[in-house]
Amino acid sequence: MPATRWSSHKDIAAKALRKLAGPHVPASLTKLERAVKRAHSAYDKAETAAREQHRAERQAAETEPDERPVDDELDEDLADAT
Repeated sequence: MPATRWSSHKDIAAKALRKLAGPHVPASLTKLERAVKRAHSAYDKAETAAREQHRAERQAAETEPDERPVDDELDEDLADAT
């Protein structure tokens, strides 16, 4: 399999990348793939939970009865009419 990048005698770019990203990137490709899958899964779960919470809040607001008694509404309507 041919090399995927040009090599240099000192390999400065690869050393700089390892120095900067080394502590944050898993050592092997399979570990990296697992980390990406975990991140996607966590994002999907959080997104689903937020969507369900928003839907529940919206349904609660739609089905919530008016807190004022009906008699008060009639009194206000009569007062407005006069």
